[in-house]
Amino acid sequence: ILEGASLQEDSDLQNMWANLLANAADPRKRNRVEPSFMAMLRLFSSREVRFLEELFKQLKGVPTITLPLKDLIHTFERAGMTHSPLNTGQHHPRDIFDLLGGEDRAECMLMMEILELNRILVRDVEDGNTLNYRLTTLGVAFVRACQKPTA
Repeated sequence: ILEGASLQEDSDLQNMWANLLANAADPRKRNRVEPSFMAMLRLFSSREVRFLEELFKQLKGVPTITLPLKDLIHTFERAGMTHSPLNTGQHHPRDIFDLLGGEDRAECMLMMEILELNRILVRDVEDGNTLNYRLTTLGVAFVRACQKPTA
């Protein structure tokens, strides 16, 4: 953990590494740190970290069964990651990612694939025209382990 933290220049990632270390050292083990979490965090950029922080804040630490992609795109925006406002004038966009402008669209799609690859989020059963995601047990445990320990 110390090695991973020392290699980071980004403050968002430094905070996650510091929280991971603090939770690993916490004798109460409230936010358990699995050895695989270090490898996972090494693969993330500040984009994924900021998104997960905002998502976890919205969920208030309690995972939900389904997360519609549209809600995740709004989380992406609330995390301050968009360069332009969402195209909310489109009531039924052809592709839900069309809510985002070109650069934002590519960034969000890449981030979602990275989170899926690491099994933080998984695609859930499509409900009609809505693509839903689920925050996995692994995802919840990872994000909790990267949160500042509570007193």
